[in-house]
Amino acid sequence: MKFLNLDPIEKPIPVRPVAHYSMGGIECDIKGKTKAERLWAAGEVACSSMHGANRLGCNSTAECLVWGDICGQEIYNFITKNNPSVPELNKSKAEEEEKRVFGEILKKDGKENPYTIRENLRSLMDKYMGVFRDGKDMKEGYEKLKELKERFRDIRVEDKGRIYNSNLINVLETENLLDLAEAMFVGAIAREESRGAHARRDFTKRDDERFLKHTLITKIEAGLKIEYKPVKITKWKPVERKY
Repeated sequence: MKFLNLDPIEKPIPVRPVAHYSMGGIECDIKGKTKAERLWAAGEVACSSMHGANRLGCNSTAECLVWGDICGQEIYNFITKNNPSVPELNKSKAEEEEKRVFGEILKKDGKENPYTIRENLRSLMDKYMGVFRDGKDMKEGYEKLKELKERFRDIRVEDKGRIYNSNLINVLETENLLDLAEAMFVGAIAREESRGAHARRDFTKRDDERFLKHTLITKIEAGLKIEYKPVKITKWKPVERKY
């Protein structure tokens, strides 16, 4: 009643699917080590392959606690064994990012409202990348996403301050969400099967021969690069989920 201005006595409460957990994340090995030197990942941000294509109930907490401990031990072992020194800050990279954020994004004064773009992105992902999807719709949604990314280049940042600037934070988050949405479209369009939470109406069956592999999306200067990494199967082979 307070936030939606909706009285459940008079109107039904709307129910819709939402994304509450990220399946996948930063590529890492079984101990959380990433390809980046001195960087480990644990919990929802990581892809340690505990869940596969669909999160198992209650495992998100276990993943955070178990891999938090594993990564902590690995970091401790690395420090005690190598006695690493603190690397010098890459000043040119820091200056480059500071210029991008405060010298370019913060000064944007275009005609597009970033909060409208964010709302449009929500609607777009709900329509084209929801619970069920197909190639035709996803390709159409991808083209609309490209339009949103182009509109984002002409946004307006109202708050020009550098202290407690939630407006700037929201803009940076929206920029990241647009990139993440593009990665999802690229990976999902290429995966012509149904597996876990990726359910396609035009490819309803799982295709282990072609797609028993992880999708890796890397952002490069030319755009997004898609690669694959084989799945390592130990004790349990993947089977169809039935209720």
